[in-house]
Amino acid sequence: MGIVVRDIIIYPVKSCRGIRVPAAALQETGLAHDRQWMLVDDGGRFVTQRSHPAMAHIAPRLEDGQLYLQAPGMREGIGLPVEGFDMEAAPRLASQVFDRPVQTSVEGRWVNQWLSDYLKQPVRLVRFDAGSRRRGQLADAHPLLIASMASLRELNRRLAARGAEPVEMLRFRPNIVVDGDDMAPHAEDSLNALVYAGYALQMMAPCARCATPNLNPATGQFGAEPTRTLREYRLDPVSDSVLFGMHALVAKGAGMATIRVGDVLLPS
Repeated sequence: MGIVVRDIIIYPVKSCRGIRVPAAALQETGLAHDRQWMLVDDGGRFVTQRSHPAMAHIAPRLEDGQLYLQAPGMREGIGLPVEGFDMEAAPRLASQVFDRPVQTSVEGRWVNQWLSDYLKQPVRLVRFDAGSRRRGQLADAHPLLIASMASLRELNRRLAARGAEPVEMLRFRPNIVVDGDDMAPHAEDSLNALVYAGYALQMMAPCARCATPNLNPATGQFGAEPTRTLREYRLDPVSDSVLFGMHALVAKGAGMATIRVGDVLLPS
């Protein structure tokens, strides 16, 4: 059974909008530039859409070696260099992703003020410290999140049956979206790995979902779906969380291989 890569999405700033890309370099930390930055509060704890839904409208763009940010109501966007960042000169900050510490470097005052003005709360933009041993840059758990279109089609079928609106895959913030003619809903749960010439993606654990998929990015409002429907058939009784998608890591090809839309992966 061939499983085709249908979409690749990176999220340069954790919990902000993603960027669809045709290809991405595979690294030990996941996809290049994925979750390389995040917002933190005064205490260094990460800030997400769960508490700040307006982050769903912060749109990053990578262009000419720069990360550009734009947001509604802000007259001008703002940019900062992707490479050439002076880690030695930048203030270091012991940040937190949930209860896990991670070493970061604080970006310049101008971008922090821009983000604070938009969110109407003091925040700082921090960058993952390349010297850190943490896998997954600033991801919640593992470096990659993989989900299948078959799983989304099954969810939307159930939503339609109860008269609810369908949801897009971007609600689940995957890095790699796969599909296959013979792929059953949630077949990714039972895979050990996905293999292509030059790289292998090791499945690690099902993704227990928080409330973020219930945020409608068009309205900025949280609703009951799709969590309400997922709880009917995708509930993990241990964590009392719904499961959708699989965490994964780069088991082979990190630093050498590139994943591309259209790659046909072999399951193992």
